[in-house]
Amino acid sequence: MPLPWFLELLSLPPHADERAVRRAYATRVKLIDPATDPAAFARLREAYEAARAWAADEEHGLDHDAAAAPPPVLTEPVPSVDTPSADSTAQPYAAINPQEQAVRLVDRLTTRIASGEAADIRDELDACTAELRLQYIDAPGIFEDVFIDRLARGLFDKRPYVFTLAMEHFHWQEIGHLAALGPKGMWIEAVESQRMAWNSLPPLLRANRLSLIAAADAAKGNLSTALVRRWFEVRDDFHRFPAYLGLYLTMPQQHAWATSYDALPATERQALEAPAKTPRWRWPTRESIRRAWGFFFIAFVGGLIYLLESAATIPRSTPPTPTPVPAAVHNAETSDLEVTLSEPSGSAEQDKGWIVVTLTNRGRVTLYLRKMLTPPMTPGEHLARPLFTVHDFRGHPAAFARGVEPIDPDDARDAATFYRRLEPGQSISNRVDLGSDYDLDPRFNYWVGYRQPVARTYRVDADGTIHDDDVYVDSNRLMVRAVAPHADRALPPR
Repeated sequence: MPLPWFLELLSLPPHADERAVRRAYATRVKLIDPATDPAAFARLREAYEAARAWAADEEHGLDHDAAAAPPPVLTEPVPSVDTPSADSTAQPYAAINPQEQAVRLVDRLTTRIASGEAADIRDELDACTAELRLQYIDAPGIFEDVFIDRLARGLFDKRPYVFTLAMEHFHWQEIGHLAALGPKGMWIEAVESQRMAWNSLPPLLRANRLSLIAAADAAKGNLSTALVRRWFEVRDDFHRFPAYLGLYLTMPQQHAWATSYDALPATERQALEAPAKTPRWRWPTRESIRRAWGFFFIAFVGGLIYLLESAATIPRSTPPTPTPVPAAVHNAETSDLEVTLSEPSGSAEQDKGWIVVTLTNRGRVTLYLRKMLTPPMTPGEHLARPLFTVHDFRGHPAAFARGVEPIDPDDARDAATFYRRLEPGQSISNRVDLGSDYDLDPRFNYWVGYRQPVARTYRVDADGTIHDDDVYVDSNRLMVRAVAPHADRALPPR
């Protein structure tokens, strides 16, 4: 029995399901340009609809012989000059409202998201985009606008995955694309920035909070008393990450949870949020005082006997003269160091990969910073080593584009060369061109941060070797943009 023409055109077997039909269509539609070959595109579209109907009919009650024959390719009749034909003026396809088409496709995608797996959702989104190629030039933009509106209002299921998929599909990470979307682009940028901040929290804390939020979402409004009593655990998280956590729990669901918690008695809420009480101090009893004095007396007598015996056995000798150490030990409070990353103040220097690093001593004692690991002490226009952590929106690190300069061994023997003194109240800063020292893609935004080592103590041995017990102070995280090409970029004025 011959294979139906539409399955043969899509290279599908007779038992193909709807998922296989969509994949075959998405693969072949990319090979056809509707503008240059509309007949081929229309034929492929007709085969796609026929194959979907075939897959939906489990018994396949269609006459195979009739289905195997492809529909005849009709040639457009030449109208008569005397009697124009009515069929010759008929349009093969009725005009489609792009807004209605976008809503219809988003509705279809919503159904697929609710019932399909991750691969099904991706295939359906690709199929919707492929179908829009036959529409008006602004049809993809209208579809994206309706899609973002549904996603922001929480009308999709599996919203965290859908947002990640859409970030790649619609190229939201490219510079300038979000600005063109207006308020919807601002919402996307807020979700992405809050997602990065959320991922900086401890993993165990994030897992516990998300499991609690997932339980509230699964309750579908029927919150148990035990779940209502735990609202205060995630209340601050929803205040700090409203856009990102809104992907997990919609605003109406959050409001219902908070309202149920506020309906609890005030005394119960205070007891839930009260910190754990420490044991109260009580006056010691007479028995405990007697036992304590007995213990101290025995310890005192035992220590006195030990000292007398030790003094009698230690031979008398001249104490050795200590070797002078050519350096003192300096103490520093690490919390007194403030590390700040910011953008240059000049508009000509912003959004071009330049950042400003500022170190400030907020304490009352001198701090000591290793020059080789301090960005404001970088000689010249480039970094000597990768001091910064630079990641794109996916968390992938940017590669350091320059070789690491070796450390001069003589610097480790001279404290004045090895350290940078930061006096109380003093600040040092420097501009750094990340675009010249890291491989930055101009299409992406990057998060930048670094850890500044500061010595709590340092000492110099008799042979001149420097030792310290340094700790690290983290800077804030700053989003920067790269610009390309930057071969003709000059160092901004200092």
